[in-house]
Amino acid sequence: EHNAYGIPFPPLRERFERLEDALRIARAMFTQPESSVVGTHHSTSNALNIPQPLRGDIPILVGGSGERKTLRMVAQYADGCNVFGDPGRVRHLMGVLDRHCEDAGRDPGEITRTRNGMVFAGRTHEEAQRKLAAARAAGMSEERERMVAMVGDPDGLREQAQAFRDVGIDGLTFAIYDVHDLEVVDLVGRTLGPM
Repeated sequence: EHNAYGIPFPPLRERFERLEDALRIARAMFTQPESSVVGTHHSTSNALNIPQPLRGDIPILVGGSGERKTLRMVAQYADGCNVFGDPGRVRHLMGVLDRHCEDAGRDPGEITRTRNGMVFAGRTHEEAQRKLAAARAAGMSEERERMVAMVGDPDGLREQAQAFRDVGIDGLTFAIYDVHDLEVVDLVGRTLGPM
């Protein structure tokens, strides 16, 4: 996309610097009618944001599982995080986030914690496994599967969702593998919606 539209794609370090500048600017503009922020790559000088948000602020969500930079920025600037991983990995990431919050002097309870993934749902476990097999055949790697997949029938999906709640996740965000099948969307909604 960057090549197609002629948008520069700087090295990772610079992209994180630009993200941090944007987070600082957004937070300042969401909370003050006039703000000035001097960043590494982006700055504002007496930037106006009038009228102010009706709620007094606009929540910022940062997605990603990077331990050193991404979760530090969540602790410093965000109201929510959206991470990837299996329950063990997510438990570890929540501990990292808590330590960043401690370093930033922030109450970790202020941050909504979600896990992003993909649901392979079936009326039976076998049906869900067939859908996962199709995704593997289409190129889904074992690593990606481990990081994002929830696979199963309604009981299995509820158990997996509960495992994420047990490690500190407030909610799940996900894509449904066969979202074009409205019966599956209904099944997922009835299964995971009440959680």
